[in-house]
Amino acid sequence: PSPLEKQIIEQVKEKIFSVSALILSDYRHGLLTPTLISTLLQIAKEAQKPSFVDSQISQKTSNHHLYRGTSIMCLNLKEAKSIDPTLTTLQKMADFQKLKEKLHTENIVIKNGDQGSVACFNGQMYKTPALRIQAIDTCGAGDAFLAALSLGDM
Repeated sequence: PSPLEKQIIEQVKEKIFSVSALILSDYRHGLLTPTLISTLLQIAKEAQKPSFVDSQISQKTSNHHLYRGTSIMCLNLKEAKSIDPTLTTLQKMADFQKLKEKLHTENIVIKNGDQGSVACFNGQMYKTPALRIQAIDTCGAGDAFLAALSLGDM
């Protein structure tokens, strides 16, 4: 690990027992390297803390495979389809099967903008409609969703 990675790892090790969960929101700017990702997820697992991940694709290819084994993976529909190109519907548990296998997680949330979200948590499927609001700016909507999700009971 680089000196910066070592610093981050030490800070997380020091604070992991004083938090409820590890939340990784990856904007793909280079801070979260494969080494740092795997180390942070291992720290959370050893501390028995859930890990929440939301990694963006933007103009890059998916890096969701780096987060395999996380407690909860949040994806938008485009990201989900980049992992499972055969994905066409999210109407039944079987629609999540390839995502679950490729990501090695039982808990997946698919965010679908004004269509709401669909989640697969511990073998149960949950559909949540979007709130009907007049959006002025959607910047940060995914971060707000992740924050609210992390406050729920696991």
